[in-house]
Amino acid sequence: GQDTNQIVDEDEEDTQSLDSADTSSDSGTVDHTLTVGFIEYGFIQASCPWCFGLPTEISSWVYARFHDPTGSKHAAWVPREDEFCRQYYESPVTAVNNDIGSSVAASAGSYVYNLSKTYDETGVVYKTQTYTSDSNYVRNVDLSLTLDGAVLSSDTFRSLEGFDYIEPYTMLYTDPTYAYAAPINKTSNTFTWGPSGISDSFFTIHVSVYSYDGASYYGTVICRSEDVGSMTIPGSYFASYPSGSLTSIHLIRHRMKSLHSELLQGTIQTHVWWEVIGTGYIQ
Repeated sequence: GQDTNQIVDEDEEDTQSLDSADTSSDSGTVDHTLTVGFIEYGFIQASCPWCFGLPTEISSWVYARFHDPTGSKHAAWVPREDEFCRQYYESPVTAVNNDIGSSVAASAGSYVYNLSKTYDETGVVYKTQTYTSDSNYVRNVDLSLTLDGAVLSSDTFRSLEGFDYIEPYTMLYTDPTYAYAAPINKTSNTFTWGPSGISDSFFTIHVSVYSYDGASYYGTVICRSEDVGSMTIPGSYFASYPSGSLTSIHLIRHRMKSLHSELLQGTIQTHVWWEVIGTGYIQ
């Protein structure tokens, strides 16, 4: 795929070259370090759904995709720890999807999400319905994966929790008449949130910029930090945009973990994220 070197971390590349050396030997071993699947558990809360053409304030879902082994990262759109801020880009995993069975389930105790087989632009995928109530998201639980009743991984991945507050509060106005009130400055922009310091999580904030009438998309800056409760984005990233441009502001808590799957003989990348979308304008 594109930018492969950029996507694979160095230590991972080293193990891959060693493993691929083994694979080519007569032993016929399978390289279990390669990724064969991806699970996403997403939660979005849009302060002004109408502003973004969304049908509801809340949407959450579980999505899975299984594919030929690859060294690519599914979350390459997220900055690396050492990057802080950069322009946002998509970098999809291009490996060929596989139909692995009729149904995948993610369960925590008596709570079960059933992922039905369906199709998207990548091919065969598995997905739950889209839930529109806060109560359908089970917070802070370990989820196990099964495929047609068989254990997909003996390891689990953990759901997240959201926020009690986010500042600036003006980015969360719900009425379209008052939305786009939070200024994004060309000097400096500090966002705060709580609770913070959720274990094994990190944070991104991305700001997408549109023309004053919303008709044209100009670009997106995305920044990453630890989940410490505040982040300051330098104003220099917005210096080139016309004052009065509209912005969407996305605060996202992430948790990522790789699960080993004996059944699929590889790694399943998991990505759990909780996102709040607000509105603003370039001052």
